[in-house]
Amino acid sequence: MALFCCACQRTFDQQITDCPYDSFALIEANFDFPPSMTVGSHNLTFEGCLFPGEHIRAYAVRDQGNAETLLFETFASQIIDAEQFKRHLSNLKSLTHDNLAPVIDFGTLGEGLYYVLSDYPYGENLAERLAKKGELSPELVVHMFNQLLNVLGALKDKGMVHGNIMPAAITFVEDSRMANKLQLVRMSLPESCFTAEAGARAEYISPLYLAPERVRGENACEATEIYSMGALMYECLSGMPAYTDVSVEALEQKHTAEHILPLRGVAPELDIPALLDNLSLRALSKDSRGRYQSYADMQKELLHAAKESRIYLPTGATSAYAPSVLGGDQATTPPELHEEEVDFSKKAAEEEAAKIKEEEEKLDAEIEEKAKGLQSSFMLLAVLAVVAIVGGLSIFFYQGSNEDKGALYVKLSWEEQMSAGDDAVKAQSYDKAIASYEEALATAGDIDDDKERAVKALTGLLKAYEGKGDKAQVEKTRARLVDIEKQHLKEIESE
Repeated sequence: MALFCCACQRTFDQQITDCPYDSFALIEANFDFPPSMTVGSHNLTFEGCLFPGEHIRAYAVRDQGNAETLLFETFASQIIDAEQFKRHLSNLKSLTHDNLAPVIDFGTLGEGLYYVLSDYPYGENLAERLAKKGELSPELVVHMFNQLLNVLGALKDKGMVHGNIMPAAITFVEDSRMANKLQLVRMSLPESCFTAEAGARAEYISPLYLAPERVRGENACEATEIYSMGALMYECLSGMPAYTDVSVEALEQKHTAEHILPLRGVAPELDIPALLDNLSLRALSKDSRGRYQSYADMQKELLHAAKESRIYLPTGATSAYAPSVLGGDQATTPPELHEEEVDFSKKAAEEEAAKIKEEEEKLDAEIEEKAKGLQSSFMLLAVLAVVAIVGGLSIFFYQGSNEDKGALYVKLSWEEQMSAGDDAVKAQSYDKAIASYEEALATAGDIDDDKERAVKALTGLLKAYEGKGDKAQVEKTRARLVDIEKQHLKEIESE
């Protein structure tokens, strides 16, 4: 018998006691399956057991008629409400979406089982990719979650939730129209489909992504799905689950009571964009009122974070955007725009041009009104010169948006100081690098950007002290980073 982790739903052949990925205690499980079976009009050959539950089991099977790989899920009859099961699966079968594996058939088997037969797309699932690569790039994370939020929105329109969001339920599929296309599989049945059989429903659902409300026994809903998405995003950005422990009870305690630190503080070396970090933290709020109130709200914030961090969606994605000129520093030059992004950029440029024209017209009107009181062309030229000077100074001292407030010359000074520090680190001139990063840290205090530049300056200091071998300063700098992120987390929770 192989060992199975009920948290991440991975299988292990080696004799170990705890899952190396999430620390969950492994169990011996029965992965036996019949060689073949006829289900309705489908002649199935069994290829493997994916979930070896007591009441619920899942298998990868191949349809001998068309050689397609399918997902075959069985449910013990004593845990299923027949009418609710039929109603839910009929509704789900009618739904078609590019990012959702379709249901092919459902019904009952002679052995007292209910079954669901659905497409099981060929490809690497997210659990396999995380195990292979560790953390994923912010670009891939944005692309993935844009797709996931789209399909969750489609399920919402049908009055449904997925209920079992986890890496093992997300597969990367080949598609010539778009790289890294995803499909959701292994949806959990809603609570209405189950009888009062204790524990049967929960055995199929990973405890790594459970919202506090579900821990307390409430049904899955949009708010709990958003929490699960936050936990999944945290894991994708960091390469490690948001919470780990040895048992369901211990994990449930952490979901309900233990606050999580921002990734920029605990893993500054990953260089995660601050807005993406904040997005996952907000979705992970213990109180559902502190989370995004809809998939649409979360998706809007995701795309805003991507734009400000100069992250681009690939060709074929359903949303596109142009980079912000003064937004994040993840890329020094923007990549070549795809067709969808060019169209969006053109529209954005047109809107910006219209806005500038409107402002110019207002300014012209003001100048004309003031010019009426002037008696000579000399005075008129003087006024125009003053307006030009004021306009130039306004740009130079422009404070920026509320999310990145500070004079432009101060931001440019910070960029120069950081660049000098980076060059000094490359040249192994660590004392010079430390001086430059300290200057950048002091300059960051004049910019209201949720301490994002301060975190980057401290991260530079950390690298310089590590290169110098000054362990005492390394610890002090790490402590400063953690203090900033703790304060930032408190501010997020208070909003």
